[in-house]
Amino acid sequence: MENEKPSPTDMTSSHALRYLVGAYCERHRHSFIVHEIHTRRSWEATIEASKPGCYALYAKDGDLLYIGKASQQAAVGFRLWHHFHNRTAQWMPLVEFVQIVQVTEAYEAPSLEEFLIRELQPRHNGIGKRRPAPILTEADAAGSSR
Repeated sequence: MENEKPSPTDMTSSHALRYLVGAYCERHRHSFIVHEIHTRRSWEATIEASKPGCYALYAKDGDLLYIGKASQQAAVGFRLWHHFHNRTAQWMPLVEFVQIVQVTEAYEAPSLEEFLIRELQPRHNGIGKRRPAPILTEADAAGSSR
């Protein structure tokens, strides 16, 4: 079946991304474009780099490292350029490939990004990895009322 979700062992990160974007579009009645994978530099000066959307950064072995978004004033190309030239993240040298998902309107990128991060759980994204709130005991509560 074409719409049946393949098992995680049957698909690469890129196939999983394509599948999930399709499922998201079907559920939310959107029409996004999942572009072919680029090398570290081949995305520059492409049409999709000048548009809003999401992007996936992959290691040489195809491991999904990071999912990001470009919405509002910044296009995908600006965000990618920032990542590759500032290199604040220690894992940036591992990035070999880029895949861009072009959205129709900039406001759609944040929700797609959050959905993809939740479903694909890239190694270097922080959404959902926040520390749990501390548990207060009765003694803590009594101490704070003084």
